Amino acid sequence: MALRLLTVALMLLLGAMIVNGQHSPSPTPAPTAAPTAAPAAPVIPIYGPPDVPPQNVQVVALSNTAIEITWETATVSRPQYRVTGYAVSVWSTTDPTVQVARLLLPVDGRAQRVEELKPDHRYIVYISATNPKGFKLSASVSVTLPAPSPTPAAAPAAPVIPIYGPPDVPPQNVQVTASSNTAIEITWETATVSRPQYRVTGYAVSVWSATEPTVQVARLLLPVDGREQPVEDLKPNHKYLVNVMATNPKGFKLATGVFVTLPGPVAK
Repeated sequence: MALRLLTVALMLLLGAMIVNGQHSPSPTPAPTAAPTAAPAAPVIPIYGPPDVPPQNVQVVALSNTAIEITWETATVSRPQYRVTGYAVSVWSTTDPTVQVARLLLPVDGRAQRVEELKPDHRYIVYISATNPKGFKLSASVSVTLPAPSPTPAAAPAAPVIPIYGPPDVPPQNVQVTASSNTAIEITWETATVSRPQYRVTGYAVSVWSATEPTVQVARLLLPVDGREQPVEDLKPNHKYLVNVMATNPKGFKLATGVFVTLPGPVAK
């Protein structure tokens, strides 16, 4: 009997322990600590000017009025003498008191162009590594700009050949065609003279009535490149004589006259 009572008591005690375990609150996790900020880098004071000048300074003439300056970093011995910028100065060698240009550049500057200089002129260039305490000057570099390109000489004018007399050859292959019963078309070929002293400077076209030889119906003066000429407002069923002349200031050379007869009016 006692053993049974002891067993029951143990079972009751075990059940209570299980119930208490299920309903016991979970432990609250500890708050996560915020990360600690990295300590700021210490500010290193500047004790004096840079102790090393810019290295490998190069100056190149880009044109006869411009130069390109390049250099390499001035690597100082200690950060207390570090470089915070660069200064570029350009001087005239013919007048050493004249500073042509002075430019202040950031510490990452490595090149600088200088323009509007004088052709055929010599300049001296300095680069300084700078900081608030002073500067360290590079060795000077000189450069001479090329002279201006010479202006090409104008081609000599062709000699003017005088005209000694009128053309010695008339227009060739003169053709006259009736384009209607009141109009004609006149064409010809160039008069190729024997010498330039008798060259053609123009053409003259004249049209005459064949039935009235004293009546000049048309006279036209044309440039030397003229090769054709229409003539209108003529009479139907009428015959005309056409002359073409090669001309110059000394006179003319007449081609053989060509006759043409216009057709009659169209019957209605």
